[in-house]
Amino acid sequence: MIRKETGRIFRGIAILVVIASHYAEWMYVTPVHPNAAHAVSTWGPMGVDVFFLLSGYGLYVSQKKGGVDFCFIKNRLLGAYLPYLLLVFLINIYSGFWKEVNAERILTYLTASDYWYMNVLLVFYILFMLCFRFGKRLRIPLFSIALIAYSVYLFKSGHRDFWTLSNPSFLLGVYAGVAEEHIPAFSTRKSKVVLLLCGCVGCALAFMWMQKLGGSGLEESYVAELVLNLFLAIFIFALMALLPCFQPLLLGVLGECSLFIYLLHTVAFYAIILKLPEHWPYAQSAMITAALTLLMAVFIGKVYYMVSGRLSHHEKK
Repeated sequence: MIRKETGRIFRGIAILVVIASHYAEWMYVTPVHPNAAHAVSTWGPMGVDVFFLLSGYGLYVSQKKGGVDFCFIKNRLLGAYLPYLLLVFLINIYSGFWKEVNAERILTYLTASDYWYMNVLLVFYILFMLCFRFGKRLRIPLFSIALIAYSVYLFKSGHRDFWTLSNPSFLLGVYAGVAEEHIPAFSTRKSKVVLLLCGCVGCALAFMWMQKLGGSGLEESYVAELVLNLFLAIFIFALMALLPCFQPLLLGVLGECSLFIYLLHTVAFYAIILKLPEHWPYAQSAMITAALTLLMAVFIGKVYYMVSGRLSHHEKK
């Protein structure tokens, strides 16, 4: 079982990995070490693997208590969708998005189309709720088919890059929750060690396959990268399940507010880093920008969770 504290710490690590990959990709100066910059820019899917894995696992564990009832849906809204609506509404005011309000812009906002991670996550949430609410004994097969079908749709629509690489991680998280509930041996330390080793070996073999392809053949290279991501998710799950309970650390705070960091870091990059003195080294500017982004996002996140927590407590009374 993955403990909440461990999950938060890994979310904290994941959001830092995502920021680092984006900063390397958005670099506005010629990098001193271009190969290193390119390598860091490819880290994004690893961070998304953690988020999708924990999201799928968390959804399954949560629904075990009372199924997909009103409380379950409310918690998902308070935990993900409402923070998105509030923060992105303010970001859109800042960016001038609402200067010409029309149906298309409102739909883009409500469906999170400008934030691919949120958009895909919302679809996964809806599919999960529908399948687990009405699927009865077929809920796992139905959800699996629905998620795979949606991923194929994204792939056929031209999203053959990182967009769909991490999708299997969400399904893997759900399967892990199912296995822990129905297969007692799966929860043992020995099983987690075996999974960890399988993940290591699988990652090594998939990486060698990718190196052999050398980028030739788009679909075959994509499949190899997809397999690599899947084994990486297996490794990450086993590692999280094996680690002991952590005390609250800074990474845990970042993990708790990771959604706010994700939503804020793009606009903060252009609002801060590009206005710093041009003669400053990019690394220095990036660290200042990242620090300010984290501080703002954590403050907003803490305020939101405090208010939403009080609202939930008031409802219970």
